[in-house]
Amino acid sequence: MADEKITVVVVDNLPVVRHGVVSILHQSCNIGEIGESCGQAGPVIIKNLQPDVVILEIAMAEGGGRDCIAEIRKACPEVAIIIFSTDTNAERIMQAIKSGAKGYVLKTDPLEELPKAIQSCLRGELYFSPAVSAETMRAFLAGAIAPVSPLHCLTEREYEAARLFSDGKSTEEVAEKLFISPKTVRNHRKNIMGKLSCKHGNELLIKLHNFFHLQITTEEQGENSSGEKMP
Repeated sequence: MADEKITVVVVDNLPVVRHGVVSILHQSCNIGEIGESCGQAGPVIIKNLQPDVVILEIAMAEGGGRDCIAEIRKACPEVAIIIFSTDTNAERIMQAIKSGAKGYVLKTDPLEELPKAIQSCLRGELYFSPAVSAETMRAFLAGAIAPVSPLHCLTEREYEAARLFSDGKSTEEVAEKLFISPKTVRNHRKNIMGKLSCKHGNELLIKLHNFFHLQITTEEQGENSSGEKMP
């Protein structure tokens, strides 16, 4: 991906921020096309351009940006969404990641953090700038937030395939369920193994089974003992 030109859309209500981000990216990334938008027009431009990356300020959106992220993912399902914000609230940071964002960088971070985030997210990784990592770790240690699932690094399609793999479905069965070719399923499997650091198929199945099935059992036990679903 490093030698390929990428398409980026910057979504922020402040023109000075958008122009600054565009300037940084032109200097540090291999940009093919770049679009700018305020919050409301963002999904339309994203749908038209089908970018590789969206740089998004979620402070302008209600509900921590969950609906905004969902709209963007609907317009461009495979896009890597990177939050570029002034918001340092750990709970909202984790909410953004759980909603589908792949990275989080603060506007007070050094200029090189945004290009680093883009490179990492295009490799399929999650990226937190050091300042964000420190803030979320403090909140996690204080018990304010739960850890992010390792499966949040998967795309929506990879997640669907992973769930079926955890049920013991074969490549052909997964292909039939998801209406895709067996070759695409094998590609998903390869990507999932890479993102979850699995060296062989058995290790992948064990990890997926532990996540999808043991987690469900734990949550059900929590519901039975307290009457409420555990976070």
